[in-house]
Amino acid sequence: MSRKAPRRRESPSVGQQKAFIIENAAILNRETKLAILSIVMMEIGPAVVMEARGSRDVDVDLDAIAATNEEVLTHIFNIVQARREALSRPAGAARPGAEEAAGGAAGGAAGGVGSGAAGGAAADAADDE
Repeated sequence: MSRKAPRRRESPSVGQQKAFIIENAAILNRETKLAILSIVMMEIGPAVVMEARGSRDVDVDLDAIAATNEEVLTHIFNIVQARREALSRPAGAARPGAEEAAGGAAGGAAGGVGSGAAGGAAADAADDE
């Protein structure tokens, strides 16, 4: 008798990942936004981070991230997906480290996610330090 290997879930396309991230940007808490911004700054740098004029908000350019390093985009997708799954669990249900899997708290300014200047989702403003 042969055992079937578990089916691997196919990764969504880059376009699907970007759309998912943008659609779910509103559910991201400050810690998750900080984790995403920290990863982007460490892996790519400030070239893909944009400040919103007249506010303390920032966006990250998902198009530029995808063009520079698709693995970073996939990592952001996984963080957003973990946050969504954590929020969909009933209150009081065991959380097997979902917040840690989502990147935990990271240092830096609060970041948002978006698809460039034309379609970014602004982040919550960072607290003054």
